[in-house]
Amino acid sequence: MRKSILVRALMCCLIVSVGAWALAASEIPKGQMTATAESSLNVFGNSPSLAIDGSSANVFGITGQFTTAWLRIDLGGRYNVQSLGYYQDATWQVVGYSVYVTDSSSPTQSTWGATVADGTLPSAGGRLVPDISLTPTDGHYLIIFVKSDHVFHVNIPEIWIYGDPVIDVSSFGVADATSGSAIYTNQATVNVTSFVASTIAPKTITHYMITEGLTDVPLADDGRWQPIDPLPTSYTILTADPGTGIDVALYAWVKDSAGRIAASRAPASTCAPPIRLFSPAASSPMPSLGSP
Repeated sequence: MRKSILVRALMCCLIVSVGAWALAASEIPKGQMTATAESSLNVFGNSPSLAIDGSSANVFGITGQFTTAWLRIDLGGRYNVQSLGYYQDATWQVVGYSVYVTDSSSPTQSTWGATVADGTLPSAGGRLVPDISLTPTDGHYLIIFVKSDHVFHVNIPEIWIYGDPVIDVSSFGVADATSGSAIYTNQATVNVTSFVASTIAPKTITHYMITEGLTDVPLADDGRWQPIDPLPTSYTILTADPGTGIDVALYAWVKDSAGRIAASRAPASTCAPPIRLFSPAASSPMPSLGSP
């Protein structure tokens, strides 16, 4: 009896908390960052990069309507951002603020998603505000949106951003081991045709796992983890066929050197289209391999 299998191969793209995830995040290196500001503001002949140059003596100054003023920092990669430090200027101070962490490079605020922090900074200037907690969020950019100020001018002396590199699985796919079809198969063992995962130094990806179903969420100490080198070239489907065909969802997972796991999410707009791996029961019509 042939068995009928529908496999949905999805990419992994979301950090989940595992093990000792509560460890303090590291400062994101400023040398890999770049900064831009709202272009309609009058910038006093200095660069937004002064807000991340490592010195609170060098300030980025802006003036304008502070219902639209913002500073965007490109983190140099995708991070799970958890907190930031801010040096409050002695005179020209930010008061009300919102913080966004986003993958959107658009200047349009509605594309940034929800805020990860809203609040006010202390009015006493010339001091460090060391730990502004954020809702931990993955993104390529951090944006500070200035909502109010003491005067019609703001200096931003220095910002420190803390987070951990996001683990991304940007590609995962399987195909029939004989025909190479990415649409149908009549074999339980399928070829892994694509498996691309990445993170940012100093973290490294150390292990991978393939599971059948999103409810099978691996923990950091799961015995099924395999060393990432070498990556798998095939996978054997374990789910039993009751004789009438069965749908199976395959998910790829990776773990980094800190024990963090990249977890599949569904639905996700960045996931690959479903891959149909199919072999009908003997009484079912047999489609041509490689055809929809």
